[in-house]
Amino acid sequence: MDSKYKRQLLTAGVDLNIALERFMNNEDLYEKFLVEFLEDRNFIELKKNLELKKYEEAFMNAHTLKGVSANLALDSIYSVLVLIVEELRHYNHGAINKEFRQLEENYNELLNVIKENSSLQLIR
Repeated sequence: MDSKYKRQLLTAGVDLNIALERFMNNEDLYEKFLVEFLEDRNFIELKKNLELKKYEEAFMNAHTLKGVSANLALDSIYSVLVLIVEELRHYNHGAINKEFRQLEENYNELLNVIKENSSLQLIR
């Protein structure tokens, strides 16, 4: 990872210090997991399930994405998912729209940074 990529990840809400610590300071391994994150379907499924008012499925998508984002130290996504998961857990569906818009903005920003900078290609 070059310094530009690292700065962009930090700007997009990634706690790079924590992330790299979790990956034993192996930047290549961390980058591999970021690239794999591009294929994670939980955000797409969350959006679809919220639109269809399938809240139990949306809860599972949000909860899974929250775990992945926590493990990768994607704080800008994780912090919003914490709110969404709690709203879904307590059946407070009316409050999700604002949080989801923020999640979508943060998610798209991060995906763009990964796509633009990653030197790795998906193997699948």
